[in-house]
Amino acid sequence: MTRAEGGGDYEAKGYQPKGADVGRVSGSTATAAKSRAFAEELRPVLTELARLSANAAARELARRGYATAGGGTWRAAKVIAVRKRLGMPEEAKARAAALRSVLAELAGKSARDIAAELNKREVPSPTSRPWTTLTVIRVRRWLAVS
Repeated sequence: MTRAEGGGDYEAKGYQPKGADVGRVSGSTATAAKSRAFAEELRPVLTELARLSANAAARELARRGYATAGGGTWRAAKVIAVRKRLGMPEEAKARAAALRSVLAELAGKSARDIAAELNKREVPSPTSRPWTTLTVIRVRRWLAVS
């Protein structure tokens, strides 16, 4: 006897024939909902860490003992994804615009002098460590500032 003829405990075991998922939430929809809920739980923490780069925020989340949604270790890409889900990239753009204006103001100086001035002004670096010549060079390249 085949399954179609009613043989076996097909329905009794909880199996459902194709197309029987009416009323159920599909896997991707459920995953997206869980991701949104997880991101919303982290919103206060990520808002507090908004001035930090994704790398620095990942280190801080790990230091504070927060695990990712899957229980893994925080990486910059995961921080970026959660920030994007929360609509936070606008804050990163605002930080970049503010930094671009400061770098434009210091345009005639060497990278070493700019790093010293940014540290003096306590402008947070992308790594949330003190500014170095190399960091200035990289950020100028990223922001296309001379």
